[in-house]
This record gives sequence, structure tokens and C-alpha cells, in this order.
Amino acid sequence: EFQICLHPTNANTYFCTLQIFVKDNPEPFYLKFRAESFIPQIEIATNQLDFGKQLINQEKTLEIPLKNPLKIPVVWRLKNPQQLNGFLTFNEVEGVIKPLSNSTLKATLLSAKPTTIKKQIQMEILDSQKTKNFQIHQINITSEVFDLPFEFAYPKGMDHLDFGVLKIGQMKPLVCTLKNKGKYPSSFHISYVKPQYEKFLTMSESNGILQPNDK
Repeated sequence: EFQICLHPTNANTYFCTLQIFVKDNPEPFYLKFRAESFIPQIEIATNQLDFGKQLINQEKTLEIPLKNPLKIPVVWRLKNPQQLNGFLTFNEVEGVIKPLSNSTLKATLLSAKPTTIKKQIQMEILDSQKTKNFQIHQINITSEVFDLPFEFAYPKGMDHLDFGVLKIGQMKPLVCTLKNKGKYPSSFHISYVKPQYEKFLTMSESNGILQPNDK
């Protein structure tokens, strides 16, 4: 019984023929060997996670397709994913991609407050025993999470719409203001709780678009 070990130093295909001589046997035995060696790596479809502009409390998911083009399993893992806790989560932070197979990394952004995100996270590629790091992918994460802060003001001195006592057919206008205190243009729409209110209550504008700081 004997063992044959291969310790390749680079990615290649190796061929070898082993001659075995047996005492008192004039003809040697020939054993042919072939071995393929690979450097663990994956193909990543993109290294950009650009969520663009997004409202607070709005959830958005982006995907990064991963491909293992090799004949060996490859391990990947995200380095320090906890640095993104609070607004970005992943479906996996570590995984194994089988030979000649694909996988998908999903990232979900959700923030409860306005923030500008410009982060970078590393994806490490390792062998199946996780003994060595062979490749690093830098993934860039960008987004702007914003709010739509509208300010509604009743007529001066009021905390509700008080028309007082009116005669039949008499009109009394009250002026309310709506202000866009955000960074971006925003649309508004005002509707009646009960349709019958439209018979005696009219508005100069029930919908429109307000530019930043407009009222």
C-alpha cells in the first residue's frame, strides 16, 4: 500500500506516469495519473449596490449573481457585515457554491431615518477548508434615504377649522398652509373623509406638487 500526494503551486493540469518494478518480474507496471488544480475564485456580476434615492421605512432589495466556474467547491463570506447593521441586511453572510454552479447574494435596505450611505464591504473567497483567502471583491454600497416632511398649519389662532355660525348661503374662507420642508419636490392630494362634505366644503387646491420650501 502506498500513497501519492499532489501539492500544486499554481492552477494547471498535471500528467504523470508511475513505473512500478516487481522483483523477478521483467515487465514493470505503469500507472498513469492526471490531476487538475484550481485557485478558488468566483465571478461576480457587479460590485455595485446602488439603491438610489429611497423613502424612510421603504424596503428595497438588490441582487448580486455569483458564479463558480471551477470544478471545486468555493467558499465565500462577507467581512464584518455587522458594520451595516441597522439599515442593510443580507440573505446570507457566508456560503458555499458547488462546482460549476451559481448562487445569489441579496441585500435589503431599510432605514427608519434619513441618511446618506456610502459604504464598502469585502467579500472573501476561500478554499473549502477556509484555510486561506484567495480572492477579495470590494462591494460598494450607496443610497440616500430621505423623508417627506410636510408641515400643515391651521389659520392663525386655531387648532382646527372653525367656521363659526353662518347664514344659509353665506361663505367664509379659511386659509390653511401646507409646506414642503424636504429636499425634493413632493406631490400632495387632499380628499374628503365623507363624499357628502363636497356639497358645502370646497378647496382651492386639492392636489399638486410642492417644490422644496414651497407652500
